[in-house]
Amino acid sequence: SVEAVIEYLKPYRINEIVVKNGPESVITQQNNTLQSHTIIPVKTVVDTTSAGDAFNGVYLGARLSGKSIAAAVQLGAKAAGAVIQQP
Repeated sequence: SVEAVIEYLKPYRINEIVVKNGPESVITQQNNTLQSHTIIPVKTVVDTTSAGDAFNGVYLGARLSGKSIAAAVQLGAKAAGAVIQQP
C-alpha cells in the first residue's frame, strides 16, 4: 500500500517521496505533507512497458526545472499516458 511504502521509507528521512498508485492517483509526501494527485487515465492501454521510466524522467526533469510537485506529477502522468498507448 502507499502507506506501507511511506512508512518503510521514514527512517531514511527522504524529503520528497512520490508513489504511483496505478491508474488511481499519485501520492506525494514532501517533508511531512502528504498529498494525493488525481490523474486522468488513458482510454486505450497498449503496452505499459516504460511507463514508469517515462513518468520518472519527466517528473525529475520538471522538478529540476523548478516546477512544483503538482505540476511535475501532471507532466509525468501525461508522458506515461502517451507511452502506454504505443506498442
